[in-house]
Amino acid sequence: MMNDDDSQYDYPEEGGEEYPEEAGYEYPYEGTEEYAEEAYADEYAEEALPQVNRTSPVLSVAAVMILVMVIVCIAGAVGGAIYFFSSDPDQTGSPAATSAAPQPPAEWAGQYPLENPQNNPGEILKTYTFDQAENWITGTVDDAAVRVTKQVTGGKYVWDLEARQPLNQQSYLVDFQPGVMSSGYQLSAEARLVSGPQDTLFGLCFHYQEPERYWQFLVDETGRAIVVARSGGGWAYPGEIRLSDAPVVPGAVNVLTIQVTEKAAAFFVNGYRVGVITPEMHQEESLLSGSFGLAADVPRAGDQLSLEFDNFTVSSPPSLNIAP
Repeated sequence: MMNDDDSQYDYPEEGGEEYPEEAGYEYPYEGTEEYAEEAYADEYAEEALPQVNRTSPVLSVAAVMILVMVIVCIAGAVGGAIYFFSSDPDQTGSPAATSAAPQPPAEWAGQYPLENPQNNPGEILKTYTFDQAENWITGTVDDAAVRVTKQVTGGKYVWDLEARQPLNQQSYLVDFQPGVMSSGYQLSAEARLVSGPQDTLFGLCFHYQEPERYWQFLVDETGRAIVVARSGGGWAYPGEIRLSDAPVVPGAVNVLTIQVTEKAAAFFVNGYRVGVITPEMHQEESLLSGSFGLAADVPRAGDQLSLEFDNFTVSSPPSLNIAP
């Protein structure tokens, strides 16, 4: 739920060649029938070997050599199979690479196009790793609407928040100068709900003009993803981007990305494009104007939560995936 009172805002091996343990062999327990049979077999083998030696030393040596060769071949084949299927599951000849973003279930693959814009950011203008506060607001605000503490700690930008009414909370980089406003830019950040209700919305804000004029791209752990625009004391949903099944991974770090041009914008969750806004869907003169940053929306009074943000990156991508 959005609140119109903005007094609370802060603007600004396997692999590995590991020989399988006896190919799953289960050793018999002492006192069982299986144990007696196994003990008898061992005793029989100890008696049989000297008889072969007395009969034909040459045959004994040959038999041992053949046995060793067979064991080596079997071990090589099993070890090779283990390496092949564990180190190269795609059978491409190289180890499988890991992604920086969490991997949602495959069910989204056919629903939303997977483009991973964060893996091809173009010219990176600035990445905030939150080793220090830099231009981000820190400190505590305690008023009738909210008690919120924002701090940079442990390489994260942490918000600890207790809502006293439904509210929308933001932090803008008011003095950031991207230098690419004429062509477009890309924002990407890692976000995680550390604790609190799963329907807490969190994400990116952009196109901030004034206290009652800005846009936000928000998600929650129930799978919601929305794009909202604040103007004239009310809320609008440009492009009607109000999803209930976005590829958000609960409890994990989710990567949120926005690509913005003068008249259009594209929105991504963990590399999946979940929405596009085209020029006919809004009446803004330019989406490139204004500032950007981070946001959260809390639906109820009494909600307490903690959010972490990291690796807020501003870049000028080589190509913007704005086409519907």
